Amino acid sequence: ATVAGGGLAQAGEEYAVMYLTNTMVALNTAPAAPDVSGPGGNEYENVIASHSLIGDGTGSDQENTGGNLVGNVEPYTAAIDPRIGALATNGGPTRTHALQTGSPAIDAASSDLCPATDQRDVSRPQGAGCDIGSFERE
Repeated sequence: ATVAGGGLAQAGEEYAVMYLTNTMVALNTAPAAPDVSGPGGNEYENVIASHSLIGDGTGSDQENTGGNLVGNVEPYTAAIDPRIGALATNGGPTRTHALQTGSPAIDAASSDLCPATDQRDVSRPQGAGCDIGSFERE
């Protein structure tokens, strides 16, 4: 069997659904659908994303709707580089990937659905809008 969904794999029931909101799934590897994979094969969406960044949408059946940025899916002809730093201690109780200058995730999340703080307890938003993912760039 081909392994798929290096970042996120929904391999359960055919009609089970996973929802992603303001979520980043990128820079993962798998022989098929490197970032996101669902069982597919029916008229129902298995992974529904909103205002999320999926670095490589190959094989994910994702569309660029609801504010999503999905690499290798029209209009993007290549994977999207999320421009994140290495996993590091950036404050807070756990390590995070800091957003680097020029990251497409900056100010790209839905502010209406954005938590009041990021993973490090930094208030959101810090700029024109909330950032996609668990790290709010200050």
